[in-house]
Amino acid sequence: MGLYLSDATAGCGNQPLRAIIGRADADITPQLTAQYRGDVDRMINRFKSWDRAVFLRIGYEFDGPWNCYNADFYKQAFQYIKGRIDALGATKVATVW
Repeated sequence: MGLYLSDATAGCGNQPLRAIIGRADADITPQLTAQYRGDVDRMINRFKSWDRAVFLRIGYEFDGPWNCYNADFYKQAFQYIKGRIDALGATKVATVW
């Protein structure tokens, strides 16, 4: 499963990544952070409910310049999502490159 986190078509501000990691930037409201984090939890819980192996490719093609990922934000978002997979007990969800 691929999780696309780029906002390349909306100016490359890395808003999805910044919201997931909870940055206190002017355009990242607490509501936006809650929305993205809620989406992450819903996705993980959905995968967990399938009771089968899921290979999750977080922010695929992260190193492609066309996706505009900021490396630091990407790393933090990846760690956050992996942490939520563990916290929610989704033992059959594996992260892949």
